[in-house]
Amino acid sequence: MLALMVSTALATEWVVDLDGETEPESVAKVLGLAEAPTPITATDLAQRPARLLGGGSLDWCDSAPTSLEDLAGAMETAEREMAYMRYESAARTLGRAFDDLQCLGDPIDPNLAGRLFYLRGLVAHRSGFEEQARRAFSAALVFQPELVWDDAFPPKALDLFEAARAAADSVETVPITLQPAGTVIIDGVEHSDLELAPGTHLLQLQDQTATLQVFPGTRPTLVLPALYEGIEDFPSVESQATLLLLADEDTLHVVHEGHVWSPGPEGYEDRGRLPRARPERPAAEPREPRPQAPRDGPRWLAPGGGAVALGGAAVGTLGLLLTRDAATDARTATSWTDHQEVVGQARTRVRIAQVGYGVAAVGAVLGATGLVLTSERGWTLAPVPGGLLLTVDR
Repeated sequence: MLALMVSTALATEWVVDLDGETEPESVAKVLGLAEAPTPITATDLAQRPARLLGGGSLDWCDSAPTSLEDLAGAMETAEREMAYMRYESAARTLGRAFDDLQCLGDPIDPNLAGRLFYLRGLVAHRSGFEEQARRAFSAALVFQPELVWDDAFPPKALDLFEAARAAADSVETVPITLQPAGTVIIDGVEHSDLELAPGTHLLQLQDQTATLQVFPGTRPTLVLPALYEGIEDFPSVESQATLLLLADEDTLHVVHEGHVWSPGPEGYEDRGRLPRARPERPAAEPREPRPQAPRDGPRWLAPGGGAVALGGAAVGTLGLLLTRDAATDARTATSWTDHQEVVGQARTRVRIAQVGYGVAAVGAVLGATGLVLTSERGWTLAPVPGGLLLTVDR
């Protein structure tokens, strides 16, 4: 991945949300930040550049990836040039081959790499650069510990080669801590625990190759974010240490179980609980309008009922007036027979008045019902035991 080689410009404040749905603005309130931190995921962290902390250097290839076929062809050309004593031309060809080796997209062949460094040592010795020749022989023995002298070449550098072998057998290796823990290919061999001899090594990870220089007497840490698979046991000490290494010089906050964690002098510190979100009230469901009954009531009912009411009221009133006259006649009667006759007439007139007012009441009810049924309101009329039930919608 290109992100393993090229450092990108990153913001100062980042936040990893392990809870899943935390707003960065809420994190900023807990931490007292003027601006919300930028969200980052485990995948984003795995894209960050690799680094070697202390005791060496790490240089990733910044050219197009090469193949073992390219490397083998360059080495054959260099050997032919050496056979014809064209050492300067061979040195240039080996230089290009060495560049190809540092950019291999294929898995490294330790035998091919060992041969390349061996030829480079021969050319350097022939050109009078003994220290470069010694380092090249030492690198060759790293890839091929059982490498022996090739009798096709003059033994002028044989003593230097054997001295490099003796030094390799007694050299003190350098322990390298790999963060996060995982497996990488160093010098064509898979490693999870690194103990490397001082000098030049080739590291391969995800089809990318880097030159790894290791200094003697050191204990470096190799940070390879590409090995990062996410946070599983935060806030354990190991998890915190890995996050701090991946953050480098940036500040990486973590949201975990409703709390905000930030790096402090001795690891991550709990900076406080996030404000709890208020539960949203469910929106009230709109009430369906009540079905309206047809509003075409009987138009004749109101005027008809009114007429009946007026007629009944007139008859009732006339009955009352005649009853009053009969009562006056009953008081002035001169005989019992006349009195009884007048009383009978009064009773008849009272019944007429009662019937008249009863009819008036019925007419009034009919008129009012007609007004209701012909108004702009819904209504239903349903039979019930003993009559009809009128329901009017307001």
